[in-house]
Amino acid sequence: MNPSTHKLPFFRFLKRFAQHTEAVALIEFALVFPFFFLLLFGGLEVNRLVLMQQKLEKSGYVLADIVTQYSPATLTPAAGEINQSEIDNNVFPQLSRGMNPFQDLTKQAVIITSIKRTLGSKVIMWQVAGGGTLSGCDTQPTPNCVRSIVNNLAPGAINPGVAGTGTSLPTEQDGFMNGIPLSITAADVNIVVVEVFYLYQPYLQQLLQDVGAAGGTGFAGFNFYLRPKIFIKRTFFIPRNGSLYALPPTFPV
Repeated sequence: MNPSTHKLPFFRFLKRFAQHTEAVALIEFALVFPFFFLLLFGGLEVNRLVLMQQKLEKSGYVLADIVTQYSPATLTPAAGEINQSEIDNNVFPQLSRGMNPFQDLTKQAVIITSIKRTLGSKVIMWQVAGGGTLSGCDTQPTPNCVRSIVNNLAPGAINPGVAGTGTSLPTEQDGFMNGIPLSITAADVNIVVVEVFYLYQPYLQQLLQDVGAAGGTGFAGFNFYLRPKIFIKRTFFIPRNGSLYALPPTFPV
């Protein structure tokens, strides 16, 4: 038997295979799909990120506005005066309301500080933290950390002992805050600093983390390009109803 006769069916199969065009569209889709997928999710993430930043901006302003509308504390507590309970029960919860639908307590935190500024010195009168349990730093090349710009303290390190201590508030923040010139010659100037922190995590980053966790480390490397980031909004206000120097009962009058 001629060995070449056994090869004829195989060569006929190769010839028919080379002439088939049914799967061309599928091949084209496979080549285009990764770029289409990234474009689709990238557009969704940009919109989601812009919305989150807008809500963070407004929430920081609203919290500062609420705090500075309180009346100063007196020796005899009265309705409408600032105190620890008012901040814990009525001020901090406004962050979750303002951040909706990003209201995740594990991804947010607030630090509020009252500073007394006189010529040549700045002293912390009181400082409180709450509004969520976010702490630590993100994984950016230059990490963003949940620490106060006033004294570089994290929420867990803030306690009544900060009262009367100096502040390391950067000098570039000292001359002009929110359009308020702080170099005025008044005997005492009270500045309330509200710092809002939010950890933003892209959906795609979470998706790749889940896939990587399920299938090994194959997709984990993509997290390098989709790092979570802590966004920070700082607002500086001068109280409307007088100086908020005391915060009873934690910080006695």
